[in-house]
Amino acid sequence: LKEGQQIHAQSCVSGFSSDLPLQNSLVTLYSRCGEIEEAYLAFEQTEAGDNIAWNALISGFQQSGNNEEALRVFARMNREGIDSNNFTFGSAVKAASETANMKQGKQVHAVITKTGYDSETEVCNSLISMYAKCGIISDAKKQFLELSMKNEVSWNAIINAYSKHGFGFEALDLFNQMIHSNVRPNHVTLVGVLSACSHIGLVDKGIEYFESMNTKYGLAPKPEHYVCVVDMLTRA
Repeated sequence: LKEGQQIHAQSCVSGFSSDLPLQNSLVTLYSRCGEIEEAYLAFEQTEAGDNIAWNALISGFQQSGNNEEALRVFARMNREGIDSNNFTFGSAVKAASETANMKQGKQVHAVITKTGYDSETEVCNSLISMYAKCGIISDAKKQFLELSMKNEVSWNAIINAYSKHGFGFEALDLFNQMIHSNVRPNHVTLVGVLSACSHIGLVDKGIEYFESMNTKYGLAPKPEHYVCVVDMLTRA
């Protein structure tokens, strides 16, 4: 942050303070560092009418944990008629997810639907994760089923959603569907699968999945996978 402030000061002295890329970079810098006042000050000095600076501010606040602030900027952006895009919605949904405020989450979702971005894979993946984190599995499932272009992030989100909320058999069924859809699992997938086995007492099947990480999928187990196995054996 200190180095960024020095660059900011130097840019003002050198007459580059009105340079648009530099202004957007400063918005990103201050918002990501949680410097709300400085971020807003840098933002207000931007002169562009596009969504770049808005996205930088929303994303920066969300990444620094200032999720309520990110949602306030998102609401203001919509009031002022600035067009949102995948990047905007991804950050806004993550912010709503972190606050676990379903009222705000539903409002963001409504804007996404209104603008037609609800069919975009990246945005839909964020919605699946948001509903799962808030414990609304039915809505997470609805988003997943309506998504035409599912990628590994989509599958991971729904598998882990079911696994974390006690639907172990459903999680394993989804894992099998993922494999049959020719989507290759990764480390995140197997955490959900092993956790599901642990919660429903499928020790032998869980060990089989664990061993298949290396032999079948070329994945070296990480600490979180060993934790799942220990938990599985403890529950047996």
